[in-house]
Amino acid sequence: MVRPPSLPDKPFRVLMPISAALLVIIVGALIFTLVAPKAGSSAQGGSGPMSLDYTTEQGQGATIGTVNSPLRITLRVPYNGIEDSAVNTATVQLLDADGQPADFGSKPGGALLLLPTYELGVWAYSGSMPSKPGKYHAHVELSFRANAGAAPTPQAQDFSDKLLQSQAESGPPLTSGFIFTQDSNLWILSTDTKRQRRLTYFPTESEYADNAAWSPDGKTIVFAHTPKGDPSQLPATDIWTINADGTGLRELLPHSDNESLYEPSYSEDSKYIYFTAEKLDMGSTNYDANGQPVGARGIDRYEVSSGKRTHWKDDSHMPAMSGPNGAIVYLGTPPASSSGSGTTAGSRMVREVPNSTSPMVLADDKAYIAFYGPTTSPDGSRVVFAGIETTPTIPKPGGFDLFHWLTFQPEVAYAHGLPWELYSVPTDGKKQSERLTNMAEDQPHAAWLDNSTIAFMGVSGLYKMQLDRDGKPIGKPQKIHDGAPHGGLSWHAP
Repeated sequence: MVRPPSLPDKPFRVLMPISAALLVIIVGALIFTLVAPKAGSSAQGGSGPMSLDYTTEQGQGATIGTVNSPLRITLRVPYNGIEDSAVNTATVQLLDADGQPADFGSKPGGALLLLPTYELGVWAYSGSMPSKPGKYHAHVELSFRANAGAAPTPQAQDFSDKLLQSQAESGPPLTSGFIFTQDSNLWILSTDTKRQRRLTYFPTESEYADNAAWSPDGKTIVFAHTPKGDPSQLPATDIWTINADGTGLRELLPHSDNESLYEPSYSEDSKYIYFTAEKLDMGSTNYDANGQPVGARGIDRYEVSSGKRTHWKDDSHMPAMSGPNGAIVYLGTPPASSSGSGTTAGSRMVREVPNSTSPMVLADDKAYIAFYGPTTSPDGSRVVFAGIETTPTIPKPGGFDLFHWLTFQPEVAYAHGLPWELYSVPTDGKKQSERLTNMAEDQPHAAWLDNSTIAFMGVSGLYKMQLDRDGKPIGKPQKIHDGAPHGGLSWHAP
């Protein structure tokens, strides 16, 4: 089920005995005594003025960026160690010279929520540059913690001396490349990773875009959208579409009562959109790999020309276009699953040509606890997918790093749960899968660039990898861009 994820947990592993942990505490206290800022300093916990900085596509500290390109706003707030000087909430709004809110998408933007970072007294917003060219300044509003029974103390400040300039695109709009989810919205990234632009403008605190997939002609993107709903209920999702240039955003298929629609994918001939339809069940005793309850799932399809929705397959989900002949790769429930009450629902990865061939099992629940994001090579010969093996192996660190050891920093990329790896398997069903990575990522999602090259997105980054004719990796993955937590990855050629 598609659910808006919370902020990713900072990944860490503690591999030390208690005695070593006590040593870390002692050494850490000594380091803090030597390097921590004293009262009255303005870096962390001091009494100096607030400071604000921008990071645009031109780098940290830059104040110029292209419309709809990535923007990070960092606010440093002094803290003197007294409870009442600790920030409770922080927001920022970008205003033009007339004091009018900047446009994001087609509408004026409201106050943007700043989130606390891992650095004391530092708050940050990650989003995009305003959609209209112009110069803007930041208006910050803070509320501070107060004594019990008292309302938080408000404070506001304008940073008029530090203008942010949003400039128009210097060339044609970006309409090809990678599509992925970041900060609850869809973003498009050029194949060479030099240009990144925001496509949707849903409010990050209440809505979410996910599972994006290109149409075969590269003109349209279909995705799952989580609307604002009752927080006490399981979130339900709908199927939406948007044009590659950011126009034409619309709801295509709304969900019915107690239903969620997600994981859409176009058929090879663009006649249909296949998607998962799940019955919401708060009392379900089956769970997915993330521990979320899973209701009865099946695959439906939407006929683009007529707008008619029909049911296609029971006990299945996550359909994906599979190369020539209109084949579909999907995840199905084994006929005699060993999964019982309160356990993860078993799955198998299946390839099938609708109305033509019998399903062919490519990998099953005997080898994998869970599957995610199957995607087929352009020639239809091989599928790459993320999986958790029934006996997963966690990578060991390559060497001892004193700084990482002292600060509990991660040695692997996974954020929570069991480690996921990428695998490839031929579509003829004659050979077993090949393991491609040894990264312990968190639900990485792959996309084929050609018959021998894949890219995949994980929490730790966007990577590129070459495969030989047998589907085995050639060398190690090459990081080409920052990562994004969950949400899938889809690519279309320029």
